[in-house]
Amino acid sequence: MARTTWPSCPSCGEANVEVLHEASPDADRTDATLRCKTCDQVFKDVLEKQPTQAQVSAVISEGSQSRSTSLDVPAEDPIAVDDELYADGRRLLVTAVERDDGRRVDEAHPDDLGTVWCKTFDRVELPVAVNQGRKTWSDEIQAQPEARFFVGDEMKLEGVDVEIHSIKTDDGIIHDGEARARDIVRLYGWTEYRETEEENW
Repeated sequence: MARTTWPSCPSCGEANVEVLHEASPDADRTDATLRCKTCDQVFKDVLEKQPTQAQVSAVISEGSQSRSTSLDVPAEDPIAVDDELYADGRRLLVTAVERDDGRRVDEAHPDDLGTVWCKTFDRVELPVAVNQGRKTWSDEIQAQPEARFFVGDEMKLEGVDVEIHSIKTDDGIIHDGEARARDIVRLYGWTEYRETEEENW
């Protein structure tokens, strides 16, 4: 593991320091006595270590567009499907992992990686099926991955008030309860028009 950014001298503000003593040199976080090489000030601070980085090939998809790039990841940790990564300030979700021998696997160590496939995960797109009278129409909304949707929630789609009556996830249909946007496959809703029409039958 490598050191993080060195602390600045409390006297002159320069980050040009040397370590005089570390309480626990092998620890990820340790108290240390430091000397500023610029003004000779001796002071105490906490030093932390960060994981060594490895560079891996990646394909990042955003909507219908994809691009090839490289990502810096912790060299000591395997990468698995459904892991979250960050690149250029963007949140990414790993959708596939390929070893350097071309095999698709659930996870792999960076030393054995060929390519990681990811999709941007700042926001997720949620399909919505709406019952309006005798017809059903579809729309799509965007939400943050951790946003929660409840049966009974109301939203406006194409100028129409829609109430969620069920939520489909990979585990099944929810008729009473909630789900995170990242886990939702489809939302189902109905309109006031539908309810009024049923009452008049």
